[in-house]
Amino acid sequence: FAAETGPFSGGTGTAEDPYQIKTVDDLKKLNDLSNDTATAAEYLAKHYKLMANLELNANSNDYAKWGDTAPAYAWVAIGQLSNVSLTGTFDGNGMTIKGLYSNSGNGKGFLWQMGEGAVIKNLTIANSYIMGGKYIFGIAGVMNGGTIDGCTVKDTILRATGGDYCAGIACWLLGENLVIRNCVSSATILQERGNKTAGIAACSKNVTIENCANLGTVNGLKYVGGIVGEMDVNTVIKNCYNLGEITANERLGGLVGYFKVAGGTVENAFTAGKVTQKEGQTATSVGAVVGQVPEGNMVNSNTIKNVYIDKNVAGTQKAIGDDLDDQTKNITALETAKMQGMDAVKTMKLDEKIFTAQEKDYPVFAYTLSKPADDGGNNGGSQTPGNDGNGGNQNTPESPRTGEAFPITLFAVLLCSVAAVVISRKRAHI
Repeated sequence: FAAETGPFSGGTGTAEDPYQIKTVDDLKKLNDLSNDTATAAEYLAKHYKLMANLELNANSNDYAKWGDTAPAYAWVAIGQLSNVSLTGTFDGNGMTIKGLYSNSGNGKGFLWQMGEGAVIKNLTIANSYIMGGKYIFGIAGVMNGGTIDGCTVKDTILRATGGDYCAGIACWLLGENLVIRNCVSSATILQERGNKTAGIAACSKNVTIENCANLGTVNGLKYVGGIVGEMDVNTVIKNCYNLGEITANERLGGLVGYFKVAGGTVENAFTAGKVTQKEGQTATSVGAVVGQVPEGNMVNSNTIKNVYIDKNVAGTQKAIGDDLDDQTKNITALETAKMQGMDAVKTMKLDEKIFTAQEKDYPVFAYTLSKPADDGGNNGGSQTPGNDGNGGNQNTPESPRTGEAFPITLFAVLLCSVAAVVISRKRAHI
């Protein structure tokens, strides 16, 4: 007898036989079950595997215009309405989900909350427009536990209009022994109100962030960084880099905006992204690497080592805006020519197993070079509403969760212009 597959296209939800997400309807079913308090705990403890590239809204290449003209389907983050954490696994299987859209409310992104043992891996979110009040993210909103591994957010706008926390990968990290590994964000990130904004993690604690990069623009107010906005105790950032432009009022840096307290580590990293303080602001906590580092002590000491900045980009800007712990001495400024080219990995003493030199650009992660190109049709083809990926039609019911569009035509035009300028650099690194 065939095994019972439940409400999805295949699998039984165990680690050995995960539920198979093959169609847009499968993904919407997971969304519905995870947001229903009667079923959320059961289904968020299960294991899932994405089996095809999916497109939640048609014409997702026009995602930058969705702030002005809303698409048909408004996505609610997995588990957001039920406030139940994922404790199972979501394996993206190297596939891409396109066309996520939201325009109001808090906690907007792919999945709301991760608990102990949870894993999200090998997933790309692309061509999406995610806007809301606070807690706006690409992959996960809150990490109470778990690991995010091998995830990418690209060609996406993340826009927070009402409060704290906006980040390319995850917003608020507050569990124990958390890991974010092998992740890249090239999203356009904009926080209009509130603080804590970053390419990878808005606010970090008890986490190792390794082999991660930010390539997109990050624009916020305070506690803004390419990798982490506000860094709390027991945060380790290693083998990471930033090439995106960082703009804010105060406590902003190319890698980290602000060491909240002593006890953080940044090592084997580099940044070549421009760091710009907004006009009219006078705070001194603006640095090419870190905005502000507090004074360490015997219990909680700071560690910054083997970190590099592009002196041609930084100019006369300090490596650390307010350095209260004499850590600037551990940061080296190099000419662009030294940080690019075939000798750059050795020059910056980076791990040659992790970084690969490029002839006329900054080093990239070796794992990004092995990723297949996103052709929109791996393993059966792209899934869009009305297309089952195999030449047939798929009946996709309308979602009851749609929202009013927020008119920002000028904003969309500006974003398109920025994307055209930086897209060639991003492609080389993701």
